[in-house]
Amino acid sequence: MSTQPPLEQVQHYLIRAKNLYDRDKTLAAKFASATDEKYLKFVDTEAVIYFRELQEVGIPLPAWEEMVTVGGETDIRKFLAIGYECFEKIFRRLPPAKAKQRILDFGVGCGRTMRFFFRHQQDFECHGCDVDAKSIDYLARNAQFIDARVSGTKPPLGYPAGFFDVVYCVSVFTHFNAEYFSSWMKEIQRVLRPGATFIFSLHGRTAFDQVCTSVERRRLLGIDEREFHDRRAGYQQTGFVWLKQPVGSADIDTNSYGITFIDEDRLIELLPTGTQLLEYSKGELNGWQDLVVIRKVA
Repeated sequence: MSTQPPLEQVQHYLIRAKNLYDRDKTLAAKFASATDEKYLKFVDTEAVIYFRELQEVGIPLPAWEEMVTVGGETDIRKFLAIGYECFEKIFRRLPPAKAKQRILDFGVGCGRTMRFFFRHQQDFECHGCDVDAKSIDYLARNAQFIDARVSGTKPPLGYPAGFFDVVYCVSVFTHFNAEYFSSWMKEIQRVLRPGATFIFSLHGRTAFDQVCTSVERRRLLGIDEREFHDRRAGYQQTGFVWLKQPVGSADIDTNSYGITFIDEDRLIELLPTGTQLLEYSKGELNGWQDLVVIRKVA
């Protein structure tokens, strides 16, 4: 764990990334410069695994148990690659801003996505919340640029109304039952300022069709076969189905948190009054989860 102030830590991280680039001629042949975003992506997702000089000033990797809770696996290369993919998809959808933006990762976990805001913290005041206390403890000790807090399984969040310019979440609304889906959607709207943006992922028609056609996919997701066949018709009728699913943290309420599939039309019906759908991108995350962007207009 670095004891440096976060911005100073970034400076040292970038200096060491440049020294690595200057020292290794194969990198100079592969990447345009030490400030090229493709090179910095390599630094954040691959080089940091192998080069001690980067590890000493970067964000320490989480314990395997926290990786399992977030993504169900412990392959650090996959963990970082998926996190960066989510970060890229979200980052390019952020609204332009003239001042520093206050941003929340709702369901931050051990920072699989938010860790990549580390190099951009001069432009963002980063906040994260999660019900998993161990993940928040890890962030508090190892990623001080994130104001990380434990949240409850039910609203409200511990933030004032209109506090955030941006809220995003990955693989959170993919798990709420109908009651919690609606209540948390309203709570996110509450903490957004007027004109602010909410970016989140869903299991939509793309994911549901894959689950319907693959027993192996259902097995990997921990979906009970009998429950699935009993409820799948409900999706066709209402555009929403929630199924039980194993969870990786004792802090998660299994009565409300399982696996959720919702189609675009039903989502529009559930959007709180005063929000506007800006984008619905099917299969945006690895051909599996849809990505949604909405704006608070009032």
